[in-house]
Amino acid sequence: MKKIKLLVLIFALCSVTAQAQQRTYCNPINIDYGYTPIPNFAAWGKHRATADPVIVNYKGDYYLFSTNQWGYWWSSDMMKWNYVSRKFLRPWNTGTYDELCAPAVGVVGDTMIVFGSTYTNKFSIWMSTDPKANDWKPLIDSLDIGGWDPAFFTDDDGRLYMYNGSSNVYPLYGIELNRKSFQPMGTRKEMYMLQSWRYGW
Repeated sequence: MKKIKLLVLIFALCSVTAQAQQRTYCNPINIDYGYTPIPNFAAWGKHRATADPVIVNYKGDYYLFSTNQWGYWWSSDMMKWNYVSRKFLRPWNTGTYDELCAPAVGVVGDTMIVFGSTYTNKFSIWMSTDPKANDWKPLIDSLDIGGWDPAFFTDDDGRLYMYNGSSNVYPLYGIELNRKSFQPMGTRKEMYMLQSWRYGW
């Protein structure tokens, strides 16, 4: 009996030590992502679906956004994730079921900004200085140029850029955005053409 108690104690101590030493996280990340909102997908069988994940580090925490999740997650260690329920479409975003399809997330100063893929100029750029508390407001009602599969980049000099592109025909585009108006400065530039002979689609 003493041997059994000793083995149980050793096992418990080893488990605690292993948990305390855990420094890694799994890929793919184990989160409870949502069911697809795409019409008629249920006819093919109900299933969860998401894509296009983007993670930013904001004020020491990680924030994860992905396609059509009606919210986002935050984590302090990339192992335990906390879901925040949020819809970003505005009343005038009719004719779409995409809630932040292939979202762009950036950090500009002390502010997080979020923008969903669109071929129109009707989507808002959202801003928050407290995304953990789900405190958001529109930064601008619409971005004049739109953009599919967008990404934001703030350079070391503080200048803000947006890149976008998702095509086997058209290139990856880039443009600088005004830090006050968040509207494009000039016209988009072709940054990178598809090299199908090298990479395929």
